[in-house]
Amino acid sequence: MTSHKVPRFQPVAGEFGAQMVTPGKIPKRIKTWIKSIYRLKVLASVKKATVEPAASDGVSENQFIAAVVAEKVERVRTTREFLRARSGTAKPRDMVKYLRRVPKAPPAIEDQSWRVK
Repeated sequence: MTSHKVPRFQPVAGEFGAQMVTPGKIPKRIKTWIKSIYRLKVLASVKKATVEPAASDGVSENQFIAAVVAEKVERVRTTREFLRARSGTAKPRDMVKYLRRVPKAPPAIEDQSWRVK
């Protein structure tokens, strides 16, 4: 088994703007963006459903799941920011005057999807 020493790769890393660090001596500024390990329990059907899309993207299932989680987090964050911007200084109590204008009638059939048929 070959052991690679950091100094051997230092010149090559420098060509690409990278910095080689020895294990255990990672600068704090770099530690902030190093990936973290998180054990995730998912249903077998969900795990099975990640196999094909991950393979078609050419990534591992872990990378695929991490990308999906990151995308969802960003979507939630974007939605929250959009709604805050649209609401401005409005308060929930400001909606009462509009809600009072709604006719006292049962919901339309197409709006009753919650009903069990």
